[in-house]
Amino acid sequence: MILTATKSPTETQKAVLTVADVIAATGLSRGAVYDAVRRREIPSVRVGRRVLIPRHAFERWLAGEFDAA
Repeated sequence: MILTATKSPTETQKAVLTVADVIAATGLSRGAVYDAVRRREIPSVRVGRRVLIPRHAFERWLAGEFDAA
């Protein structure tokens, strides 16, 4: 990610991540990410056909702090 001098890193971070963002961050395969979303291991919301992962929830999940319900 390229940052400009006028924006801080927190201003340029997205509030939600896409499956592609999660793949890039974790190195998991596309299928593995969708499987984890389907099993509710990765917290997510659906907007139409899109799967969006809230950044704060993803960071908690990545740190092992999320318990699937």
